[in-house]
Amino acid sequence: KGGPGAGGAADAGPKDTALNSQEAFAGSAARGRPCVRLPDAGDGRQSASYRVDAAERRLVVTSASGVGFGWSEVACPVASIRDIYTVDDGPECFGAQALAALSPEERGRVFRIIYASEATSEPASLCLVEDSQAGRDHLLEMLQELKACA
Repeated sequence: KGGPGAGGAADAGPKDTALNSQEAFAGSAARGRPCVRLPDAGDGRQSASYRVDAAERRLVVTSASGVGFGWSEVACPVASIRDIYTVDDGPECFGAQALAALSPEERGRVFRIIYASEATSEPASLCLVEDSQAGRDHLLEMLQELKACA
C-alpha cells in the first residue's frame, strides 16, 4: 500500500508530466485555442483561433474577416498537409512582411502550414502564431500523429 508505482503524485515522473501536458493540450485544441493569423497578402495580423477536429482529421482556423466584419473559417484536412515550417527552417519560409509583423518573442511561436486546397487542390498556406512555444510544439506533434493515422 503506497509503495513505488502506487500512482501517487510524488511518483509522477517526466514521462507522466509530458503525457498529462499533451492530454491537456489535446482537450484545449479540440475546444479551440487563440492565435494570431498572418495573412498571405501581408495585410498585418488577424485575431484568430484554431481547433483540431480529431474525428474529421482537420485543423479549423477561424479569423476576423478581411472585409472588416464577420468571421471567416478555413478547414485544412490533415491528410492534405504537405509541409509545416517554423523559423528554424529559415526566414524564406515566411517572407519579409510576415516576419516584420512579429515581435522577437513571437518568432519562436510562428509556423506555416502548406496544404492542398480542398476546392482547387492548389497549394495554400496558413501562417499562425500560437500563444506559447510549447503549444506550437504540441500542435505540430498532434498534426503529425493525425496525419500518420490518416
